[in-house]
Amino acid sequence: MFGGLIRIPENRGLALDNQYVYVDSAGDTYRFDADPVSIIDLEDARKTLGVPGYVDLADPTLACVCAAIWGCQNSSEMPANTRWFGRPRQNPTPLLFGGAAVKMLSPSSNQRSSPLNRRIGDIDFVVPKAGGERLLTVLKNLHVTAGPRYHFFTTRRDNFFNALRAGSRYRLHYLDHLEGNAPVVKTVDVVAGNLSFRHSLGVSEADFKAAAQNLYTLGPEKVVALKLQVISDVDASKTHMIAESRQGFRVLEYTSYPRGRLILGMEQKDALDVFCVLLDCFNRDTSPRFSVDSFVKIFERDDRFRLTAALNLGMMLKMRGSFIEGGVDPADVEAVSKSVRILLDALEPVDKTWDKPWWNRDVEPPAP
Repeated sequence: MFGGLIRIPENRGLALDNQYVYVDSAGDTYRFDADPVSIIDLEDARKTLGVPGYVDLADPTLACVCAAIWGCQNSSEMPANTRWFGRPRQNPTPLLFGGAAVKMLSPSSNQRSSPLNRRIGDIDFVVPKAGGERLLTVLKNLHVTAGPRYHFFTTRRDNFFNALRAGSRYRLHYLDHLEGNAPVVKTVDVVAGNLSFRHSLGVSEADFKAAAQNLYTLGPEKVVALKLQVISDVDASKTHMIAESRQGFRVLEYTSYPRGRLILGMEQKDALDVFCVLLDCFNRDTSPRFSVDSFVKIFERDDRFRLTAALNLGMMLKMRGSFIEGGVDPADVEAVSKSVRILLDALEPVDKTWDKPWWNRDVEPPAP
C-alpha cells in the first residue's frame, strides 16, 4: 500500500487535570478539552455543503476540513458574544489544493484498505489576497462555534511566521485526533492570493465563485497542476542513495541538463494523488469532470511550468509497474496511463531548453 500516517515531528501530548496538553518543539504548552466533542451534526453539515457521501468523515483530518468549511460558510451567522478573536466582516471562502482536495474530488482515494487511500498530513487552503485574517478568525473560533473537537490555534512560532509573511501566507495548528491520552496535532497552511511554489499558478475570482461546484477545491485541473509542479535537482553522486531509498522513479529524463546533476520529479504521494484525480474525474462519472482544455490553458503562457508538468506526466508512465506492484488494479493503471498520454499530446511541446534550474528554488510548497 502507498502512503502512511504522517506525523509532525514535535507531536507530544499527555492528559492532565481533565485536559490534554500539547508541547511543541519550542517547549510551549497548549491545552485541549479532555472531552473534545462536536456540537454540530457533521453529517448534516456535509449535506448542507454538498460534500459527497464518499468523503470519509471517519478520517479525523477530513472531519476537521468539513467543519472548517462549515464554519466559513456560517461565520456571519454566529453569535458575536461567542467570538474570542473578533468577527469577520464577511464569510471567508477558502479552497483546498493539497491532499485534502484530492479526497474531496476522488472517491477512490477514500476507499478504506485501498492502495489508493493515503492518510494526508496537513491541510492546505488558498484564499483571496485579503482573506487570510478572516479565515484565521473563523478557524480560531471553531472550537467554540462547532465544539472543542475542532480546535484550531496559532503557536508562538506560527504568530512569528504569520507576521513575517505580511499577509501572503499563514500557518496555524489544529487538534486532529487523540491517540490514547496524546493529542495528535497537525498544521494548516494558508496561502493568500496566487500560488507561487516551484512554479506560479494564478487563482482568480472565478475559482472562488466555483467553490461549491468544485467541492471547495481549486478544481481537478489546478489540483493536478500543483502536484505536477514539484521538481528539484541533486548532485549525481546521490544516485546510490536515491536507488537505496527506492526513489529511482523520480529521476526525470532531460538530456539538456548537465551530466553531473539529476532532476527529481514529484514524490510518490503526489503521483498517487494525480493518479486518483485522473482515475475518477477523467475516466469516471465523478463531478466535477476533468477538462483537458482547462488543464492546457494553465500552461499556455508558461513554458517552464509546462516543461515541468510534461516531465512529471512522463514519470507517471514509468510508474505503471510500481502502481501494479502496490496493489492497484491493472485496468485502472491502464486507464490512467491513457489519460496521461492524452494530456501529454495536448500540451504544446517546449522548444526552448535549459541547462540549469528553470524553476523557483527559493520557495518550498507545503507537504500535505
